[in-house]
Amino acid sequence: MIVPVEKKFTKIEEQRRKLLEEISKLTHEQQNFKPAPESWSIAQVLNHLIYAETNSVKYMQKKLQGVAAEPKSGIKEVFRSIMLNMFLRLPVKYKAPKAALPVQEEVYIFENLKTQWEGIRAEIKKILDQLDAASTEKLIFKHPIVGKFNIYQTMSFLVEHIEHHKKQIGRIKAERAFPAA
Repeated sequence: MIVPVEKKFTKIEEQRRKLLEEISKLTHEQQNFKPAPESWSIAQVLNHLIYAETNSVKYMQKKLQGVAAEPKSGIKEVFRSIMLNMFLRLPVKYKAPKAALPVQEEVYIFENLKTQWEGIRAEIKKILDQLDAASTEKLIFKHPIVGKFNIYQTMSFLVEHIEHHKKQIGRIKAERAFPAA
């Protein structure tokens, strides 16, 4: 794996590890608590993160088959990446894009989610291991709203996406009705 890509991967893996460690300390009831009927539980947030990464992997695997023919990223993608990441940092709640909405179950088993996320991350690692220097600048990821990015911009998005949802998890845990341990 190319060193700058490996550093980004290490960062998202550390984020995932810490988040799962935090959530593993919660009871099953706490993990599946919904502040309101239309709100997500912590487990549903995890499911969304897994689903988003699963869709990302599928798209990247497809694009890697003809990576040489893919266009390179440019200033437009740099701008869109910065704007997307800034938007994710804002303390604003918004609905996820329809393409990033998995079928939501009412109750999840944490261990199953953890296993799924480990599997998807293994797939991301396989993709990153395939990239050479020229491939890192190719547009191989597509965000459902803002468009295509190279792998560096993709990894930055994944970092910010997790950070955004960590705040959401914090809000769920801060709810008055959040179950006691």
